[in-house]
Amino acid sequence: MANICNNTLLFSGKPKNLKAVRELFEEMLSDNEDGYGAIPSFIANVFDGYMFDIYLDKTDYVSYWTKWCPNEDVIKLIADKYKVDFVLDYEELGCGLFGRFFYNHKTKQLIDYCLTDEEMSVVDTNDNGEYIYNGEEIECPEDIYTEILNKKIKNN
Repeated sequence: MANICNNTLLFSGKPKNLKAVRELFEEMLSDNEDGYGAIPSFIANVFDGYMFDIYLDKTDYVSYWTKWCPNEDVIKLIADKYKVDFVLDYEELGCGLFGRFFYNHKTKQLIDYCLTDEEMSVVDTNDNGEYIYNGEEIECPEDIYTEILNKKIKNN
């Protein structure tokens, strides 16, 4: 199995458009049951970007995983079809990926803020495989990476 990229997605836009997007993801939940992943039926000739283990919570967030890297191109097609914007957080620490996409469907502008290898190197592992930050053991490197990413976004 490929490395797993965790994705958390939040769409924004008009309520009726957001409702249609949620309905699309609810449809894809059943497509996802066979283990082959899900992708909207209106997207053709795509060999990558399938979504696995889709989770819809009571709010507007959608969580899922993809193979190796985020599927921003697929999400862009969804956003354009339903006239919504999105923020997509992604992480695949095994491949050194940690970032956030912002997309505006009106301007078609996709901005990717991602951590560099240097920024991610602030967290290390010791011989026991435990995460170390500033000389201390930490439980979750994602918390540190999120803090660094938020500062990076704020400063741009």
